Amino acid sequence: MNKLTMKMRLFAAFLLLGLWGADAQTAREQIAAVPERAGGIYHSYEYRPAAAAPAPDGYTPFYISHYGRHGSRWHASESVYAGPLKILRKAAEAGALTPLGRDVLGRVEIIAADADKRYGDLSPRGVAEHRGIAERMYKAYPEVFSTADGRECRIESRSTLVPRCILSMAAFNERLKELNPAIRTTRESSARYMPYMGNNKGLDAQRDRTLKTADSVRAARLIPDRLMKSLFSDPEFVKREVKKPRKLMEQLLLQAAIMQDVDYLGISLYDLFTGEEIYAAWEDENFRRYVMFGPSKRFGDPIIADAKPLLRNIVETAEEVIGGGKELAASLRFGHDVNVIPLLALLGVEGASARVSTPEEAAEVWQVHRVSPMAANVQFIFFRNPAGDVLVRILHNERDAGLPPAAVPITAGKPSGITANRCTNNARLAAGRSGVNENARTLQESAHFILLFTCLGADFSRPNPFFLVLSAGVPCRSGFRVWRQGFVLVVSVTRFLFRGNLSGWGFFPGDFLPPPSETFRETFFGLFRAGTVPLN
Repeated sequence: MNKLTMKMRLFAAFLLLGLWGADAQTAREQIAAVPERAGGIYHSYEYRPAAAAPAPDGYTPFYISHYGRHGSRWHASESVYAGPLKILRKAAEAGALTPLGRDVLGRVEIIAADADKRYGDLSPRGVAEHRGIAERMYKAYPEVFSTADGRECRIESRSTLVPRCILSMAAFNERLKELNPAIRTTRESSARYMPYMGNNKGLDAQRDRTLKTADSVRAARLIPDRLMKSLFSDPEFVKREVKKPRKLMEQLLLQAAIMQDVDYLGISLYDLFTGEEIYAAWEDENFRRYVMFGPSKRFGDPIIADAKPLLRNIVETAEEVIGGGKELAASLRFGHDVNVIPLLALLGVEGASARVSTPEEAAEVWQVHRVSPMAANVQFIFFRNPAGDVLVRILHNERDAGLPPAAVPITAGKPSGITANRCTNNARLAAGRSGVNENARTLQESAHFILLFTCLGADFSRPNPFFLVLSAGVPCRSGFRVWRQGFVLVVSVTRFLFRGNLSGWGFFPGDFLPPPSETFRETFFGLFRAGTVPLN
């Protein structure tokens, strides 16, 4: 059925845990610990296991919706390899290389030969990354991929038209088929799906402006003088032949970044740079991708809007599956960083959606090697109980995603009619969330599970005299309005059980009946700030 108008009997409790608590390192500390993170979007996938909040009793996973970036690859530009090779060879012929320069030439020769005519191709590490993600997904949610007792498990996979994305899709599906040969898969790469799989209209429209801004930062951060002296023994050769020392430094940094993606070579170039230079290069790379693809204050609005068709497809497909109109276990999509990054910003995912202006601010709140490394992925895990209630869990790079506490007044009609506002009171509420302690005003707590139907017909942002919300003694002027009268009690046990962490239990008893016109799609759009970023 298309319209989900079933009566919901809700009595749910959710444990809310902070997302980034275990990752309190500054950006500088992160780069110092693992210099390869300075590669930014070229950073190979870093699987960081974390304890996941358990699903409430009675809920089992039944459907997964996924969008993943292609895996690790060779650099797409031949010039990144050819430029340094040409200059270093010429310097060798002129006797103008230092011992380090001669050593670097040997490394660059090997790197260039390995990359020859593979520019932009998926590397063996990229294949392994997607096989690993597929295996962990299979093992984490065996119910989704089960074919026991004659159950059919059908997976629908689509990719952009780029070979590395197609091969990432193949690697992912093949590993699932190895784990369960009975799984039925379809794989497509077609221009038909590009309007949502690879929509970059906002990005392309302002590419020149974002590049100009990014280049100005690069000029201030990449100072090539020390590197030139370490590679070349003859300053006159540098003046005469190295026309753009900063460009040479940039190309060597790009080679250093991409080496982790072809790790079988066992070559590193990060020893050419000081720790400060590596961090400066990361800060440049981070801000470059932030203003070009991310939610920056200056350029972010049209770029974030690029993700609207993708999110619409994710939600509409889920609606079909939940309503019984489509028999699918999983929808798998494979594309690019320029699609993953806006999607995360549109969803308001913690660590991927902050809107700031300067490189220093971006370094604090948005770190590209975490937001979109190679094989970056967003997973929507759908759970259902015997009564038909549905939960969705959202993962970013296989970790629970922190989501914004959006208040959601629902209106009937098209998604454009849905608005979402932030609660300004101390005890912030969102769809299906508990009240939290006062510290939630300044810190973003993370909802690992969102009860999709608690917000149907609910208004969290306007006062209502018929309902009272209790939250650990913290005043809350927001009311809670439902289509059918009920009672809501929110109790925070943070201070008692979790020593001030942003953790708590929310109890939502009562019967909530959505208006007949309300659909899953409309509700889902409302949850993710559709009023802030209209989805049409």
